[in-house]
Formats: sequence, C-alpha cells, structure tokens
Amino acid sequence: MRLSILSLAFILTAPTTQADIITGRVLDAAGQPVHGCNIDMIDAVTGDEMAISNDGTNAMGIFSIVVPTGLYQVTINPPQPPVTVSLVETLNDVVVVVTQDLGDIHLTPGGLLSGTILLPGGLPAAGVNMDIEMPDGSEYIPAWDGTDLLGKFAVVAPQGDVFLQIRPENLTTTLLAPEEFALTNLGAAHDFGTINLRPGYWTSLTVLTSQNAPVFNADLDVTDLTTALQLFTPSDNTDAAGFVDVVLPSGSFEIQVEPRFLDRLVATLISPVNVSMDSNLGVVNLDQGVVLSGTVTDTLGQPVADVDLDAFNESTGNEISLFTDNTNFNGQYAVIVPTGTLTLIYIPSPAGAQVPLVESGVVVSGDLVHNVQLAECNCGTVRGVGTAGAGGHTPRLTTTAACPTLGDTSWGVTLTQGLGGALAVVRAGIDTGPSAGISQATSSLLLGPPVIIQLSGTPGTPGVGTASINLPLQDDPSMAGLSLRARAVVFDSSARGGRSRSRVLEATLCGQ
Repeated sequence: MRLSILSLAFILTAPTTQADIITGRVLDAAGQPVHGCNIDMIDAVTGDEMAISNDGTNAMGIFSIVVPTGLYQVTINPPQPPVTVSLVETLNDVVVVVTQDLGDIHLTPGGLLSGTILLPGGLPAAGVNMDIEMPDGSEYIPAWDGTDLLGKFAVVAPQGDVFLQIRPENLTTTLLAPEEFALTNLGAAHDFGTINLRPGYWTSLTVLTSQNAPVFNADLDVTDLTTALQLFTPSDNTDAAGFVDVVLPSGSFEIQVEPRFLDRLVATLISPVNVSMDSNLGVVNLDQGVVLSGTVTDTLGQPVADVDLDAFNESTGNEISLFTDNTNFNGQYAVIVPTGTLTLIYIPSPAGAQVPLVESGVVVSGDLVHNVQLAECNCGTVRGVGTAGAGGHTPRLTTTAACPTLGDTSWGVTLTQGLGGALAVVRAGIDTGPSAGISQATSSLLLGPPVIIQLSGTPGTPGVGTASINLPLQDDPSMAGLSLRARAVVFDSSARGGRSRSRVLEATLCGQ
C-alpha cells in the first residue's frame, strides 16, 4: 500500500485505538529459522518502549505482534548462544498500518566471546556486565552481556576488530577494577579462558584552571608504567565542579588530564601515581594555551596522514602533554600548546616513507599555523665504486626489508655476487656528515662491531657466494633522518689486494 506523506502524517498523529499487526520471519546466515528471538519495539515518535505480548519467534522463526498504528524501531534479539551466534538486528522507521509484513529478516553472523570471570578470592563473579566497543568508539549492545552464577559468559560481538569491556561496578560486595581486552580480526569465536578480576581503589582529583575555575568534561587517560598499556577507566570525565574519580588496580601509573579543545587549556601529565589504596590527588591546575595547527606534506606537496607530533618547551626542557596530536587524512593537525619557544618533532608512521623532522626555536606567542614538509626516505641506494673479484664479479649489498626504521630489530642487509665459500666482513654505521665511505662513520655510531661471515655457495666458484646479516637498529629519536651506510669486503685472492669490495649501500633512518 502506498501512502502520501500527508496521509502518513495523519495516521501517525491522529488518535487511534486500532490494533494492527507486524509480522516477519527471522533466519540465520544459513537461511535456517531462528526460534526464541525476542522482539522489542520503540515508538519512533515518542521514544517510548512498547509493552507488547507474544513478542518471540516460533519454531519456524515467525513472529506476529499486535501494536497500534505507528512508526517504530524494531529490534530483534537472538537467543542466547550456543542456540545461535548472530548479531542483534535493528530496523528503523518501520511503518505499521493495518498489517506490516517485514518478510524474511536475515541475521548477521557474529563472533562468540566466551570465558569465566573470577573474583580475587577465586569465587565465580556472577552478574558482571560486559560491553562491546568498536574501533570508532561506538558501542555495540549484545542481547546477552553478563556472567551467570558460575561466572561464565557467552557474548556475541561483530566480527573484526572489537574491544571487550568488563565492568564489575554493579557488584556491591567489593570494589573491583574494570578490564578491557582488544581483539584484532575476531572470527567465529574466541575463548578468553579464566579472567581474574583485580581489587580496585578509588583515585580522585579536581581539575581547575590557573584561576581556579572548574574544568568541565576533561578526560583522564591512565597508562600502566610497567606494561605501557592504557587502562580502561569508564566514567573518567570531570563533572561541573571539575571533580572526577576512577577505579584503578594497584600499581604505578601515569595520568594524562586532557581538557576539551574548545577550552584552550594545556593538558598535563601526572606521573608516577602509585595506587595501593583509595586516594585523592588533590587539585590539578591547567594553564591557558594557544592553538598550534598546520598541514604536513611530502616533497610532492601531498598530505601525509598519521604523523605524530611531539613538542618540548625549550626553556624548561620538558615535554608538553599533547593529545589527538596525529595528522588526519588531509595531513592536518591542531593541538593546544603554551606560549614560548618550542622544539617540534614530526614523526611519520612506520608505514610511511618520510623522514622525521625536528624543528627547534619555533616561537609561539599566539595561535600559530605552522606547515611543514617531510623529506622522503632513501630506503636503499648504492654509490661509489666497488672492487671486482674472481670472474669479474663485484660483491653487491641490498637491504633485507623496506626502509630502515628506528627500533627495527629485524632489519639487515644481504650480500650477493661474492666468491663462493669465502670469508667476508660487513661493516655498517650511521654517518653524521658527508662521507666518502663507511670508514667515515664514527665508532660510537657503528651498528655493533664488524660482522665476519662465511658466504654460501660452492667454494671457489666466482659470483655465487651469498649471506644475510641482521643489523638491529636502535630506537633513538636523535638518529632519525641520519644516513645509514654499509659496505662489504670479501676475501678473494683474485681481487686486487686480495679483497673485493661492494659499493656503499646508503639508506635513511626513517620513522619509528
């Protein structure tokens, strides 16, 4: 039946006692009927949940519900696993006039999360609530989200990347710390085994401006100093008085206080915060700041996404607390910083092909737009002249991976075209200035001592000797953008002076 907009508006707003019917059939991903689904209906105009009877599916997956004429949101809650492992289905703007047949409704398959949650003393944790958070911060509300009397749970979540959040604050017997588990590429199922909850302690503080005005809706981010992992801390934003309290396990933490961007206040870091009992950290004052923004591009003028910005106050040497400080898809960033002379460090993502940029002496006296361009990484080129060995073959060095990245312990070089079975020496280092060869690298910057290896291949056969050498790279930001150089020497009696040499392999330390 086709209705005009005017007719539909009249039907939805006119007083009526007419009883209409909404019906449909619920199937799983395999096309099998799903028995035992619970149907919820919310009036889309008033927002009220409807009191309905006969709101489940039968053995054929069919439901038929009597409701007044109206516009509804219809939610189909699958039965508890293992009857089915399907996601909740929500249908919006469903018009019910006389009879509305929704036809076949196919539920989306999910991933089954299961396990057992225990209290600190080893007893089952019954009635613990669980939430599912998506990577974009939105929440998926499962049909079954709590533990049973034995502490067991079976929660269906969307497949892919999800976060399982365990929220024991509804338990009244003891204060327990919430937990969060990140799952990458969840498939059909994941069993957590036994999860032992930890005792929790209230940690509170009050956030004020430098003029002692309360700061509303400042967010707390808590990081474990031992594991470097961020903790799950629900309800961690300040109230209208600037007060906030969170439940933490025992341990040593750092707490970053992040005000709203619109308040133009500089974030601050409290560290270390040692927790072993309930504690109040007192008042935290935030200084007024200014907006530092800009666009990061490559040498072709294209935006570079996911570049991390670090900032340091040159007068104190202290790092400035920043948050949401990575460039977006368009290469743009915007952060709140104090006024003064700053050192800015732009660090591209490990997947990028740009060199980190360090800019000192950046004077910030007010809102500042500061655009920068990152140089491209040299991921491996050769220069200079090598020395040929037996058969006229000159040894050749290449990188074993992509661009050398700070902290990459798997990076290395491969030597080919050497004399089969011969001994060779590979030397690599960081060059701090113009150089004619690897010998110019200072000893303090060498990547370990020279490596002595024996080449593979039939002994004495020219050009068949090969070897791969691992050269772990230090995670030292001060080395970012410097040139890495390597050269190989093969002991070959047919070469001039009894040694054949590769050309110099040069690459740029890019990223972190």
